[in-house]
Amino acid sequence: MHKNGSDITEGPSIGIEISSHLSAMIDICRVICIFPILYTHFPPYQGFHPVSPLSLDAVMWFFQDCIGRTSLPLLTVISGYLAVQQSRRRTWWQQAVHRFVALMVPLIIWDVIAILLNRSRFVGVTHMSVIDTVNAVTGLAGYPFVTPLYFLRDIFVCSICLPIFTLCLRRARNIVIVVLALCAAFIQLRPLFLNSSVPLFFALGCAIALDPMPFGARWEGFGHKVWLAGSALAVWGLKAAVPFATDLAWRKGVIGGMTEGLLTLTARVAGAILFWLLAEAIFRSRYAWRMRAFAPFMMFIFCAQSLIIGLIWAVARRLGMDIDSPLFPLLFFVGPLMVFIVGSAAAVAIGSVSPSLLSILMGGRNPTRQQFARIFTLLEPDKTGPAAAGRSSVP
Repeated sequence: MHKNGSDITEGPSIGIEISSHLSAMIDICRVICIFPILYTHFPPYQGFHPVSPLSLDAVMWFFQDCIGRTSLPLLTVISGYLAVQQSRRRTWWQQAVHRFVALMVPLIIWDVIAILLNRSRFVGVTHMSVIDTVNAVTGLAGYPFVTPLYFLRDIFVCSICLPIFTLCLRRARNIVIVVLALCAAFIQLRPLFLNSSVPLFFALGCAIALDPMPFGARWEGFGHKVWLAGSALAVWGLKAAVPFATDLAWRKGVIGGMTEGLLTLTARVAGAILFWLLAEAIFRSRYAWRMRAFAPFMMFIFCAQSLIIGLIWAVARRLGMDIDSPLFPLLFFVGPLMVFIVGSAAAVAIGSVSPSLLSILMGGRNPTRQQFARIFTLLEPDKTGPAAAGRSSVP
């Protein structure tokens, strides 16, 4: 058994006992679920509106909208699962303080950094009220300045509501899941949750921790996994086909809007399934240890992504690689990999100079010396088997 107490949404370990297999799976999920998000936000403030399903714009849109926007639900499920496990060792107050440090502190720090680096943009906004300023820094009742960090804020709200989640799930699990699914598809839960799907997937993680048998046992076996993967891919295909099979006026209507909301939720469920199956495949490969080497630094990459993307995009535009450039598709596919590499290098550099500073930027997460050293062994010959993945990336 390995001691493990955190994923992207967690802070330092609190001594939860989970299997080495699950520990490794969580590490891999952190990497493969955060990397696609980089495509969603690259380039900044840009979206694709392809007119033909056979165009390169359609491929880039698929990476942004179908793959990139369906990877976070799995991390939310994992967060709910670990939250229940942690609650068995901590009081509600201890857990709330722990989650505030792990989630809200880095959100506030990175928002302040981004505001200082973009001061002219922030100050230039007219009629900035006190609540607007508070939202920009904390995401209290609206999206924070660094928009992707709303996820940390929503997970924190779920965490402090954990007793309500567990009580309701123990008494009426199926009803709770259905109600949250309806909210995720059709109802905005703001200002309590900025993304209405977060409480649904958090609750699913809690339900799995409370009673894993109904969710896992029946899907064991290669045949079941093939069926799951095929169904999930079919949902992604349907999601991708909607913009080309319907017109904008229909999608903006009541029926079209409800249909698209339901399909978006289904695509997120499909994404959670596909990324988990992909993590299992990677775990059984010889490359698992390489993937896990990046896991301790994924929180840094997640928080810093907007700043790094902005820097790369500014340089690219200086070089004439704007969105209208014929070289832009190459930049689109390579850019997130550059963000990943730059973020990893920055985290390692900061941690080498000041481990305490890196810990603050990552909400109390402290990579060990062995985890730092593992990054520099990535060019060594392959190690074979899942056992080579080594110690959990979670301190």
